[in-house]
Parts: sequence; structure tokens; C-alpha cells
Amino acid sequence: MDNLPKPFIAPSLEWILKIVVGLYILYRTCLVEIGISVTGLNYVIWGASLILTILLDGGELFSNRYVLGSLVLIGVTTVTSFVTAKDTGISMQITLRLVESVVFGYVVIRMAAREGDVKAVAWAWVTSAVILVAYAALRGTELRSTGRVSVNETLNVNTLGVFLMFAVWFAAYLFSHAKPSFLSLAMLAGSAAVFAYGILLTGSRKALLGAAVIIFLWAVFHLRKALSVLSPEQKGVLIIGTIAAVALFVWYGLPFFRSAAETLIYRMQFLFTEGGNAGGRNDLIVDSLKVFRKHPVFGVGWNNYRFYSFNGKYSHCTYTEILACCGVVGGVLGLYLWIVNIKDSFRMAENGAKDKRLTLFLLAVVFYICWGQILWYNVNLLLIMNVIAAMILCTQSAERDSFS
Repeated sequence: MDNLPKPFIAPSLEWILKIVVGLYILYRTCLVEIGISVTGLNYVIWGASLILTILLDGGELFSNRYVLGSLVLIGVTTVTSFVTAKDTGISMQITLRLVESVVFGYVVIRMAAREGDVKAVAWAWVTSAVILVAYAALRGTELRSTGRVSVNETLNVNTLGVFLMFAVWFAAYLFSHAKPSFLSLAMLAGSAAVFAYGILLTGSRKALLGAAVIIFLWAVFHLRKALSVLSPEQKGVLIIGTIAAVALFVWYGLPFFRSAAETLIYRMQFLFTEGGNAGGRNDLIVDSLKVFRKHPVFGVGWNNYRFYSFNGKYSHCTYTEILACCGVVGGVLGLYLWIVNIKDSFRMAENGAKDKRLTLFLLAVVFYICWGQILWYNVNLLLIMNVIAAMILCTQSAERDSFS
């Protein structure tokens, strides 16, 4: 091995690492959810990605503020949860998930620092999303009361919808890193249409709003540039293709889209009122704050708020869940991670980085989503937070190695 030229070894290992990272995301976010799993395989892939990363970094371990902050959060809340939790077993499950997330996040961040992008993550996410849409459409579980479709109890309607919303973002990211062409624009439009169809299947309001914002902002800042490289003939083909696609949707899928639209419109009416889930979730947020007031310092332990809530569930809000479960100690450490990403994202924007708008869009969408989902319990959201940190490092590494 030592006799091989280093320029040959490093690129080979980097490509292997990209494949391993893609496999991890595909397995963790998609294959497991549709019933294709092997016990412990995620940890095997996860460990392989870490070993490859250490080899590529010459045996060195690096850190930055987000990684260190995550490790401190895990260490402190693991101890406090072990002391305060009624059920330490489910608390330790969250701890393991957080450890898995921060280690894999370290792999993604280091890869981004070397490569200058997160395209390996993006391609894997988009691939998973396409498979999940097909599975949901063909074999998904339909909720009898609403007609909304999910994959299973874990990847429920809202979690699936949010996953597909992020897939829209990743499709836009890949397009921004590809050479503008008719083919890349057509692929972006096609993938966005597939993911929008999947979101309609789930009937998720937050996912629909988030995807609409992502598409609108991308169109505002990037569509003119994308169209400028097309010839008049290609623009004509694109217009005719769009009209034909819409006509086919209307002709063959009108009953479905009418039903899905009616469900979403009905649910939108209760977005901020007591007439729908928002009312119950608002009650859970208030209730979790009451639990926090009774256990203000260390909380009641990871995922143990459910034993104190009025309906036996989590609070549906990232920000109040960590206060109830980990107290002000965990809340401050969790807030620190948000501050790091927010502060560095704005610094990235000030420096005129290529992906500044996409990163800020993503951060804003995650902040919004976390009002209705728990970051710490959701593998997909934890991955997204790592992607944000990685994209920031893409910019910083161009000026200096901020891990040293």
C-alpha cells in the first residue's frame, strides 16, 4: 500500500467514501422504512464511513464548534437523563441516535471540507425520495379518516412529507452545482413534480408550504439564469412538455388531485386554530412548558415527557421538548447548536458564498419544521442539521481549515 502513489490512493478512497455515505443515507432513510433491513447494518456502514474519513485525514481527528457542541450536548443530557428519567431505556435510545448522528455528521462535514460540496448526500437523498414516493403510491398505508398516505408508523404522513420537501431542496442544490442545460433543467422539473406528488399523497401542510417556498425562491433567484442558456427550440420543447405534462395530470389524475387538494385545503383552514391538529399541538406545547417549570434544571429525561403529558405523546415541538426533557441545561446546549449554524450561515452570506441563499433557505425551513417535529428524535432532521454545518464548512475551508 505504501508503494502506491498518494494521488491514486486518496481519490480512490474518496469515491469509496462517497458510495458508503450514499448507502448509509439510502439504507437509513429509505430501505429500513420499507422493510429491507439487517440488524446492525446501519452501524457497520456508519463505522466504515468513519474509518475511511480518518484514513483520508491521515489518521487525524478534527473538530469544529458544531461537532464539539453536539458531543457536549450528548454527554451532559445522557447523564442527566440517566438520573431523572422514569424510563432510562428509551432515553438511551435517543442517546444512541444522537451519537450515530454526530459521528456521521462528522463524516459529512469532513467530506464537505475536502470536496467543497455535499453532492453525495444530495444524490442519495433524492434517490431515497424517488423510491419512497413510488412505494407510498403503490403500497402505502392510507389513513381511513383523511385519505392521507404514509409508509409506516415511523415514516408517517408528516415525516414522509417533510422528507420529500427536503428532497425538493436537494434537487435544487444539485441543479445549482450542475452545468445549466436543457437536460438538467428538465430533470429538476421532473424530480420536483414527483416529490410534489408525494407531498400531496401525505397531505402534510408544513411540507407543502416549505416546498412551495423553496420552489418560489429558487425560481426568483435562479430560473432566469437557467433559461438563459436554452436555445429558442429548447425553450419551445420545455413549454410544450410542461403543457403536455399538465394535460396528462389533469386527464388521468384529476380525481386524485381534486381529492388531495380538498384534503389540504380543509386542513389549511385549521392551521392556526383549535379546529385541527394545531389546537392539540398548542396544548402539548403549553403542557410541556408546565413540565419544564416543575423540572427546570435537568428536565425529566430524553423522550420521557410522554409520561407527564396529558395524552402520552411527545410535545411536537423541538424547542419545548428539550426544555421539558433536559431542562435549562440541555436547552442552553441545544440553543448553542442553533446559534452556531445561524451565525455561520449569515457570515457565509456576507462573504458571498455560492450556496448562501440555498443554505439560508434550508436553515429557515428547518427552523420552521422544528415547531411541529422533534429534531432530536428524527434521523432525517438530524441529517439536515449536519448538512447545514457541512455547507458552511464548504465556504470556510476555501479560506482556511477551520477544523485545526
